[in-house]
Amino acid sequence: MKKATLTSIALISASCLSMGTALASSDSINDLDNDQNNWAKVRATLNANLDAVTEEVELTSAAIGNSFAAELGGRTNIVNDQALGLRPNGQQFFNNNVTANVNLHATDTVGSISATAAAIGNSASITVDDPQGGASRLTQVTNNQVDYTAGARARIDATIAGSDETVELTSAAINNSFSADVTGNARITNTQFGVANNDAIATTNLTAYDTVGAIAGTTAAIGNSAAIAFDNDLNPGTSGSSLINNNQFVRGQSEIAANLNVNGSNLSGPDGVAIETTAAAIANSFSVEGEGSLVSNNLQRFNGDARAVANLTLDDITGDVTHTSAAIANSASYDIENADHVTINNRQWASYDPTAITNATFGEIDGDVSLTSAAITNTLSVSTLPSTAVLDVNTQQYNGALTQAVVNADIGDVTGNVSITAAAIGNTVNIVNLPN
Repeated sequence: MKKATLTSIALISASCLSMGTALASSDSINDLDNDQNNWAKVRATLNANLDAVTEEVELTSAAIGNSFAAELGGRTNIVNDQALGLRPNGQQFFNNNVTANVNLHATDTVGSISATAAAIGNSASITVDDPQGGASRLTQVTNNQVDYTAGARARIDATIAGSDETVELTSAAINNSFSADVTGNARITNTQFGVANNDAIATTNLTAYDTVGAIAGTTAAIGNSAAIAFDNDLNPGTSGSSLINNNQFVRGQSEIAANLNVNGSNLSGPDGVAIETTAAAIANSFSVEGEGSLVSNNLQRFNGDARAVANLTLDDITGDVTHTSAAIANSASYDIENADHVTINNRQWASYDPTAITNATFGEIDGDVSLTSAAITNTLSVSTLPSTAVLDVNTQQYNGALTQAVVNADIGDVTGNVSITAAAIGNTVNIVNLPN
């Protein structure tokens, strides 16, 4: 089937460096210093009216304040500094937000529809691939991202009528985003700071009727996000550990909010799933995946509101209906394999309120119904499989926040199973270290 693609991109500062396999196999040294500062508004808007379109449709609206991407090989030292909402003279600009919008009206479409609105304040992505050097090589990365008084806003307003294929809607607002994928020993320090009133707000408003394909929707708001992957197990002769430090702060009554509103009637999922949606608000998110020994220090502080709110009104639905509202203040996860030793020091603080709310009014549903609201203040998960000989975890979690999970459900004629869960957790730690 043919595909129609519409893209709207607004980008203020961008830096991209790519060095291919020839450099990756050499003895080169990469020394990069990136400094980006954006204090202007950044907006991307996509308006689409689709009538009787017979092709697949992809719609993307993306707004980024500062963007840095590097793909390298060899010994590497990177320092990345990105600031949003602050002039060089120190003057702060309030509400100079990064905004991405999609306005969609589709009628009698035959192909699938995919629509994405993505707003990112500061974005950094680093890949170091050095298979010949392996663990004998050292990669050092220092990432500093600060969001002063601006924030990210992503919004989708969609009306879908008479669609005969799947519909996927994604609205994502992220203030600071960092990812690193490194081979060889790594020394990585990530610092992400939301200073004051730097809201991340993602919104999806959907009206759908007389559709045949399944509908999937994700609405996600994140204050600080860091995802790191490392592999220092390529050279078994090297006994060194990777060192990963993470510091994430959101303060000053910042709002991290995911808002989802769905009104649907006469919806049918031919594969048994009619509609599946998620609203997620996460203030600080940190994840590490890797092979080889590791020393890691994680510090996360949240002083704001993380709210995931969904309002669902559905009737005359054929197929399963699934929804999750999730609000998390601080989240850290480690998934480590083939390590001789792992040391993790974790500290998490939260002062204000993660809240997850699901309001559901359902009429006739010919299928299963699953509704979940989950609110968590501080969460740490550690998996070291197969068993690590020496595992040392020191964790401290402090919760001074009201943690709320609410489901309000008014459900009528449902032919399948009904599952409803409201879970609120202050502090949680899960550690798995088992032999094969």
